[in-house]
Amino acid sequence: MLSLITPSRGWNSYDSQRLFPYGYEYAVVDFLWYRSLDGGDLSFGKENKDEWGRLLPDPDRWPSCIGGHGFKPVADKVHSMGLKFGIHLMAGISTQAVEQNTPILDRGGKSSIE
Repeated sequence: MLSLITPSRGWNSYDSQRLFPYGYEYAVVDFLWYRSLDGGDLSFGKENKDEWGRLLPDPDRWPSCIGGHGFKPVADKVHSMGLKFGIHLMAGISTQAVEQNTPILDRGGKSSIE
């Protein structure tokens, strides 16, 4: 039976801490966290990724990621508030990585085009 007191999932919002008393337990960084907002269409903007096409947080929007820290500082803060941390990620390889023919790193640490 669906509970009307405790929600089944988290809430994607910057004010999710206010929902904690109501049973929300997740703070989720929503879609396009890796896209730069600098100049252009957010739906097809500049992606921040490493040489293997792995998505990285946009440093202008997520300054705590600078220096290779990723979302760890944000996750640590969210955890310290008693919440769980999540990242929305689309399945598959990004369109821009495909169009740029970015090599893919396999589990053995070798490029897919070597």
